[in-house]
Amino acid sequence: MGFTKDRGREDLRVLRITLKYSASTVLVLIALGALGCAGIVQPAGPAGVALLVLLGVWCIGLVWFLHFRQRVSAVIRRWTAAVLVFYPVCFYLGWTNMHRVELYLDHRNWLTYESEHFIFHYAPDYSRSHEIATFVAIRDEAFKQNCAYLGVSLDNKIDFYVYDELDEGFAVPEWNEVFADDDQSIGHEMTHIIVYHIAYERQKIKLLDEGIATWLNHSTVVTDHHYAAWEYIQENGLPALSELAHTRTFRRQRPQPYYPAASFVGYLFEVYGADAFRQLWTANAKYSELYTTIEDFGWADHFSFIPGERAHFESSVLEIYSRRLDELDTEWRTWLEEQYGQ
Repeated sequence: MGFTKDRGREDLRVLRITLKYSASTVLVLIALGALGCAGIVQPAGPAGVALLVLLGVWCIGLVWFLHFRQRVSAVIRRWTAAVLVFYPVCFYLGWTNMHRVELYLDHRNWLTYESEHFIFHYAPDYSRSHEIATFVAIRDEAFKQNCAYLGVSLDNKIDFYVYDELDEGFAVPEWNEVFADDDQSIGHEMTHIIVYHIAYERQKIKLLDEGIATWLNHSTVVTDHHYAAWEYIQENGLPALSELAHTRTFRRQRPQPYYPAASFVGYLFEVYGADAFRQLWTANAKYSELYTTIEDFGWADHFSFIPGERAHFESSVLEIYSRRLDELDTEWRTWLEEQYGQ
């Protein structure tokens, strides 16, 4: 009996040692990886580098604590343990707010112009700074129109970063931020932020997300999105809308079908009303972000519990409009042909 107990204690001791050294090995590898990324890749600028260096130091500190804590006083052990426990929380908060830190570092010397709905930021050497008041007034008016059209109101102002030249404008709805060229379409990026406030979730269906942003872009070049969509279809063809409900299919289509998406969304508004569209938007914005990520990696076939964004979208369309998506697709294309095909 005594031999069995001793053997059990020995096995437990060996297991503890194995786990301790395995954990130490993993932590050292993480530390080396973090320090390597900080020194070579340098992600997210200087603030990101600093956080990765601190992550490496934390991993090394945890390894030290696991192996040498008995060699220091109880007071030092307690303080060290507190720091090691709370650092991951601080790291998480810092990393998730990295965008804010980098934004400040990149634009801390920029000038601002505040309006009723925006805080515009522009560089001191911005070539059209003398026109900023006109630029602001146009966007304030577009914002009011789009909010009224969508039945949305925002509590906070949008930070709008204006560039002489930016490869591609974009919006960060969660942060109420827009980054755009001064000659980009007036309403596109701000609409991404406005519609975010319908459900307070990102839209998973690009057909809807880019469709509504293009429909309400207040373009001075394309004034009839329905005609632009009909012309696009004549020149390029267009997959079924059920196919474009897949994010990857929408992104891979060349040229990207922004005008057909805008026309379809506009058709839904004009024929079935804003309330139905808001319901459709909410139903698909609430679709699990985890499911969307798994589908983006092409792993959805391995998880039977994932309904699929296309299937979920088609189900939402049927429930809200009492029509299948392929029926709405045919109905919309027939209407375009009647309007512009003569």
